[in-house]
Amino acid sequence: MTTQPHGLIWQRCPQPQDEYALVLANPDNLDVSQVRERFVYVQSSRGLGKKKPKHLDDTARKQIAAWIDMPAGPLPSRAYSKLSDWFLNEKHGEKETELGYACKCLWSALFRAEPGERLTNPGPPSCIDPERFKRWWKTQFAWQKF
Repeated sequence: MTTQPHGLIWQRCPQPQDEYALVLANPDNLDVSQVRERFVYVQSSRGLGKKKPKHLDDTARKQIAAWIDMPAGPLPSRAYSKLSDWFLNEKHGEKETELGYACKCLWSALFRAEPGERLTNPGPPSCIDPERFKRWWKTQFAWQKF
């Protein structure tokens, strides 16, 4: 697990349909222009695909875009977990693609700690793995204090 320095403080914010949603305790510290710029890079980047290049899925893209417009609200777990899927997925070299790199850049603008493995279970429905989340959150939460 690696860490990135910045002053964003995240808190768990369970929602009725999303127990892993997060919210910024200090949204005024978010460099919205930097995050938006990195998100544009994610949207324009491509990953590997058998028939055509892959993109970050539509739901995650819409959730991230909506959150950037209102960063005081909850960030859905699907939005951030899909980023980790791309930059930590060894399958077919996805993490080595432009999209994998772009997702890692956006992640590092948001979080201090990088998970040691993707946050979701592989395969459909690609939900957050509670143990993987717990390991990452422990480090993320601890590093936010510095």
